[in-house]
Amino acid sequence: MPAPDLPQWVTPDVLSGCAGPDTRARAWAIVVRAYTPLVAAILRAQGVSSAERLDVEQEVWTRAFRRFTTYQGVDLDAFGAWVGTIARRRAATWAAREGSRRALAASVSAEARSSLESAVSAEVSALDLLIADDVRAAAEGLLSAKQRLYLALLVDEQCTPAEIAELWGISKEHSRNMLLRIRRRLRAALGRS
Repeated sequence: MPAPDLPQWVTPDVLSGCAGPDTRARAWAIVVRAYTPLVAAILRAQGVSSAERLDVEQEVWTRAFRRFTTYQGVDLDAFGAWVGTIARRRAATWAAREGSRRALAASVSAEARSSLESAVSAEVSALDLLIADDVRAAAEGLLSAKQRLYLALLVDEQCTPAEIAELWGISKEHSRNMLLRIRRRLRAALGRS
């Protein structure tokens, strides 16, 4: 992407001023104003949504400000290329974050649909088992403290296996497997199939 048409008041001295303690604020204000059209164009070209663009621009300028000590030189075109690289990297980070959000939303939707039947039937079966006092008594002797806590969250707090997984920071599959192990152990102890 070509360097922006910089106003004549943007000179190499302005870049030098970005490092000076007395001139830093004014110099950065000039630089940000002059190079923001370049950053915005790069972000647009990289697909950053208009709703997110200002946030990503702010990330670009924050990163440039923090890393300015690593930038050597006063060449305006080189500085534009350096800021452009930061903008492209921030856009890539944004795209990865956005892709993860979209994938998570899609997987949650797909999982909600696919696991609804199995989760409901598993929870109903577990709740039916746990209504009886003899099951709670059996749980005391048969289940580990973690399994009893899982059961308490499932029954008393009415959490779903997915919610327990999120609470404990485990996978949903691990949570469902834990429920299946608990059910198997209780059913075997109570002589139920």
